[in-house]
Amino acid sequence: MDVLVQAIGAVPQLYRLGNAEWKPLIERIFELLAGGNYSKEDIVRLLRLLETGLSREMQELPPEMRDIWNSGRLRGIPHSPESFEWIEELHGELVSSLEEMEEALRSLRMNREQYTLANKVREYIGCNYADPDFSLTHVADSFAMNTKTVSRIFKEEIGENFVDYLARLRMEEAKRLLTGTSDPVQSIAERVGYLYPMSFIRVFKKLEGITPGEYRKAQGSPLHNGESDGEG
Repeated sequence: MDVLVQAIGAVPQLYRLGNAEWKPLIERIFELLAGGNYSKEDIVRLLRLLETGLSREMQELPPEMRDIWNSGRLRGIPHSPESFEWIEELHGELVSSLEEMEEALRSLRMNREQYTLANKVREYIGCNYADPDFSLTHVADSFAMNTKTVSRIFKEEIGENFVDYLARLRMEEAKRLLTGTSDPVQSIAERVGYLYPMSFIRVFKKLEGITPGEYRKAQGSPLHNGESDGEG
């Protein structure tokens, strides 16, 4: 009985953590129930103990994951000795219902992890976009992932691919500098991550429809001391 109770006590935490070891432990519990000299009353009491442990443990999950558990139905838990004939009918129902909820929880958990990762990547880009050597490879290495995975997750969760997001971030800062400072275009290009002013001007015009110098003039921001904007 002690071994059985111990196994019943271990399942809930393993299940909450998404640890696949819960399943062989459930198999072990039913082996012990089927092979031991347990009455139907004992089986009801022990499986209800498992149900209580699972319910208590799953309330520790984040709200949206807890909702999945609370909206599901744990089958295979008898409410009385008269509610079942054979232990195996309970076994199949319980494992099936736990697997169904596990799949829903796994899907949500993966989505949460992707969203969290994408936002960490976005924060990382925000801190490093001015580095002229900054690239998707740089991000992937920093997060110990491959570039395809980072690119896919970023696109799915942020709704924009890495290259476009990086360019847009750089251009937003460039526009701020063009209107808020009298720094020459070449200096601004370097400050937002471009080693070559013409590369900066080309990307700026592609995204904004006009050159940096034209943007500055349109915003009424004169160049410092009448300096050339470097676009000629």
